[in-house]
Amino acid sequence: MCGPDGLLLQIFDTLGTASEKIWAGFSELPEAKANYSKQPYNLLRRKLPAVSFTGSPVLSDVGFDLLNRLFIYDPEKVNI
Repeated sequence: MCGPDGLLLQIFDTLGTASEKIWAGFSELPEAKANYSKQPYNLLRRKLPAVSFTGSPVLSDVGFDLLNRLFIYDPEKVNI
């Protein structure tokens, strides 16, 4: 997946498809007019579990919270 559309698809696959519910004004953005498949919001914890299958830590709750704050779609809601 190359180009802006491919990058958006990768982001949506991991963080969920952006929508008006999580980003007021999203539907007014130029790329929002594209017909992207709807993905559930924020599957990041599945990609980065708290512990691996061996039991070793992967990402702590504090680290996960930080990533969630960094990966908020709506720039008005970013609060780090």
